[in-house]
Order: sequence, then C-alpha cells, then structure tokens
Amino acid sequence: PSTTTTTHQQHHVINYKVPATYDGVTPKPHGLLADFCHDETVDPNNTVGLLTAASMETFSTSSRNGRGVHVDVIVTAGLSNSRSSGADADYFTIVCEDDDNDGDDDRKMTPGTINTIVVVDTPLSPEARVEAYAIAIEAKCAACVDHGVSCAKDPTKFAMGTGTDCCALLSPCRGFFIEKDDDDDVGTTREKKAIVEYAGKHTLFAEMMGQAVYEATSKAIMINIRHLHANYALYSIRRCWRSFTATMVGATRPCIPPKPMDPIPNAP
Repeated sequence: PSTTTTTHQQHHVINYKVPATYDGVTPKPHGLLADFCHDETVDPNNTVGLLTAASMETFSTSSRNGRGVHVDVIVTAGLSNSRSSGADADYFTIVCEDDDNDGDDDRKMTPGTINTIVVVDTPLSPEARVEAYAIAIEAKCAACVDHGVSCAKDPTKFAMGTGTDCCALLSPCRGFFIEKDDDDDVGTTREKKAIVEYAGKHTLFAEMMGQAVYEATSKAIMINIRHLHANYALYSIRRCWRSFTATMVGATRPCIPPKPMDPIPNAP
C-alpha cells in the first residue's frame, strides 16, 4: 500500500500491527482489517485501517493548540524499507490485468512503515484538507532527512519515508462553538460556525500541523534507531559506510529495459 487519503465520513482509525512475516497477500489487507473490526465490534465500513510491522514501542505523540484549534498526532515508525522519491521499483504491476504477467508474487519486502494519524478537532474546508495533508507528508519527510534516514535502495540519497507509509487526517464534518457578543449588554450567546478555511504554510494552522507531525515522527524515528543501532552515533557511522560503499561499487537494476518502449521483463 502507498500513502492514501479519504474524505469519507469515518468513525474509527486502526493502526494494526502485523507480524514481520506478513507478506501483504495472505490474508488480504482488507480481509485482515475486517476480521479485526469484527472481533472488536467495530463497523469496518466506518473505519480507516493502517497496517504496520513496526514495533509499537515507537508509538509517539505530539500536540499543538492555537486560536481554539487542537491538533493531535500519533506516529509509529519502522525504517527497514526506507525509500527516496523515485527510487528503483520492487514491483512492476501497475494495473490489475498485469498480475499474471509480472511475476512479482515472490518478491518479499523487509517490513517497515511510518504510519501517521492526525486528528484536528475543528472542521477543515476541502482546500484546507488538501493543504493540511500535504503539510503532514512534508513534515514527515523533513523529519526523515533531518535524522539522516538513508534510502535502502541508494544509501547516497536521503529517504522521504518508507515504501509502505500511510497517513490518515481526521477532522469533524462540521462544528459549532458558542461565543459571547461583547457589544451585547445583555450578554447573550449565539452559535457561530467554526471552520479552518486555509492551511498554507503562512498560516498558524500549518505551523501547528507541521510542528506536531515533525515532532512525533522524530520521536518515533529515534526510538527505532536506538532499538536497532543502540545509539545515533553508531547509526551515523553505519549509514556513512553504506553510502561510501554504494558510491564506490555502484549498481544498476538489470530489469530496466535498454529502451523505454521495450517490454519490462520479470523482476529478478
């Protein structure tokens, strides 16, 4: 699965941990999540499901408040299949009709996923929702770069995440708050609609969103690094060695045809 988004009305979010041996095929992700929802008496039709093989010990949170708007972020992080944008592909199926021709079923991925859940307590306009989602992804990428996460395919490049990252952005469909009118001597209250109209980088909301996602992602990444490499210094040394080796040895992907219009052979 790749980074996904939904604008449908949902009531639940699940960040489901699968074993490191899970191949993403048996059982199918939708069936796996549906079974979990059934066991937990949760309606799968009103649920956003995320899968990860990352340790739940990386579970990290961050929050920001401002102008009556509250942003909460939850992140779990695995880094084993870290990728930069445009990294060499592992699977060559693009449309379902290609399933019988590509021979990708035997390819096994090393587990590792950065799952991000963002909860905003105020409704977002369609424009703000799109911008906020982009801000969340950019903040995750910034955290990966700032902590030196390298691409597993090409250690000379920084990773922008992993090949299976997901992000869920949740906010109310609508909401109201009660505000007193200072000009009203009687002190009556009235209902006023509250909505975040814009979420560009010049806005306070974007600052809150970006900081919260960056902070939670940074915490999760550091927990992962300390778990696998004992400390950041050792991780940096190993990362530099991988980068040096990749630069000296170099590599090419044999499954890329010499001419773009030639048929793509099966992945090795």
